Amino acid sequence: MTLTIVEGDIDNDGIVDSLDDDIDGDGIINEGDSDINGDGVMDNGPDFDQDGMNDSFDTDDDNDGLSDTEEPSYYTDPFNSDTDADGVIDGVEIQDGTDPLVGCDLIWEHRTILEYQEAWLSLDCDGDGLINLVEVGLDTDQDGILDVFDIDDDGDTLLTKEEGADPNNNGLNDDSLDFDLNGIPDCLEKNKLDPNALVARDVEVFNAISPNGDGDNDFFIVRNIEKYPDNELFVMNKDGDLVERINSYGKDGNYFYALDKDGEKLPVGVYYYVLRIRQFNLERTIKGYLYINW
Repeated sequence: MTLTIVEGDIDNDGIVDSLDDDIDGDGIINEGDSDINGDGVMDNGPDFDQDGMNDSFDTDDDNDGLSDTEEPSYYTDPFNSDTDADGVIDGVEIQDGTDPLVGCDLIWEHRTILEYQEAWLSLDCDGDGLINLVEVGLDTDQDGILDVFDIDDDGDTLLTKEEGADPNNNGLNDDSLDFDLNGIPDCLEKNKLDPNALVARDVEVFNAISPNGDGDNDFFIVRNIEKYPDNELFVMNKDGDLVERINSYGKDGNYFYALDKDGEKLPVGVYYYVLRIRQFNLERTIKGYLYINW
């Protein structure tokens, strides 16, 4: 590249431009300067991080604290200061001892890129079934742990994923269970166990299933069953034949969607269930009927 310098003294340092190694006075020699005349035009090569030094002379093109020669050893992107999109630049992550390639491994207070990136919002850092987009900025139980990292968002000792946070597994909370219909999802409303109560006294069975995808009784609802994970559900047809058996009903997405063992829709009609619940060395058995109507 040919560098043409017009006679004069652009930086007014007393050295004429033809003899000045840094004609705009920015501390970067002319050969490495991305804007040799100070007019905002990068006329001496690209400058990815816009630090005034063109990339061919810049040892840290993305200005993330890792030199271009260091980045390959960490598998980070030399032209992306935040490879894992978590808001903490790569060089700081190396200093912190966190993984610059894992978006959920970070020290939150060290974020300097405060605009949430789509790649990070699509992660589920606490593994509760809800993506970060849904939980970012929240600390429901005010315990100092943000919901994006809290496995028990409401602090009631029941894990968020076990309180029906996302029955349809789409990562969103548009179908979170709200058995008392007060507008607050169960996973965000404290619902503590009462060790002095009779076993499963607060369990309530909704005996109709209409699994048509409208969000209303799409599966066999047993209110508060998630509080009693030591349970077993049996569903029989009118002839007494077993059509479904589920251990720990209501836990980790274990619900009855009116499908047989092969995943086929069960016929419309009346069925019978037996639900056995165990707690504090006591057992309660609840029996009844349920009606399936597609």
